[in-house]
Amino acid sequence: MSNFDGLLQENMFLKVLFAFLWSGVKYLIGVASCMAMFSNPGIGFLITSAGALSGVLVFTFGGWWVEQIFKKKFMSHGKHFNKRTRMLIRLKRNGGLPLVAILTPVVLSIPIGCIMATTFVHNRWKIVLYMAFSVLIWGVFIFGSQWIFGIDLAKAIRSL
Repeated sequence: MSNFDGLLQENMFLKVLFAFLWSGVKYLIGVASCMAMFSNPGIGFLITSAGALSGVLVFTFGGWWVEQIFKKKFMSHGKHFNKRTRMLIRLKRNGGLPLVAILTPVVLSIPIGCIMATTFVHNRWKIVLYMAFSVLIWGVFIFGSQWIFGIDLAKAIRSL
């Protein structure tokens, strides 16, 4: 094996790691990086889905201290309501966990969506289930449009 082959393998690992880690925090950045670095949409789907699902697990089960900060900052003590608490209550009443799960990968970020979901629902496995379903649906929509219908979103983005 030459040095060039080793460099290619190392470079590929770094590309996968980059897309995987970004997908766990901000899904669309991971998707865009996979579209830019890999020509196969199936590989992009696998990398971004695995990264996002690992991010969901980390921030749902490991984000306890972040959740405490979030509750202190956005949830009022007592019965005092402000714009933020009213927005959270409206969000919970109008859609709750399903709405937060659908918005998380593309509008919110994975950490924000998971922390918001833990304020609504205390069953963390239910949160993981909804978030995983949402990530997979968005992945099928984004990468499936490229694979099944021949719509190359990366090419369309590059032409802008």
